[in-house]
Amino acid sequence: MIELQLEGEVAVALIAAIEREVDGYTEDPTCCPQRVIKLRELLVELDEKLEEKVEEARIKMKAEAEESNDE
Repeated sequence: MIELQLEGEVAVALIAAIEREVDGYTEDPTCCPQRVIKLRELLVELDEKLEEKVEEARIKMKAEAEESNDE
């Protein structure tokens, strides 16, 4: 296994590149190249991680706003 840490902007760029690469291939895994299946799995994983980061940032911003309102 290879683990990477990516900045958000790099992850978004990678998602765009993967989408371009897999565009045009069928969703049917029985006749789709294995590399395309793996790229789609990576796409889902990247998207989930980005959503987690966005949610963390949202929670942090909300907490900071509530804290500044209390002052």
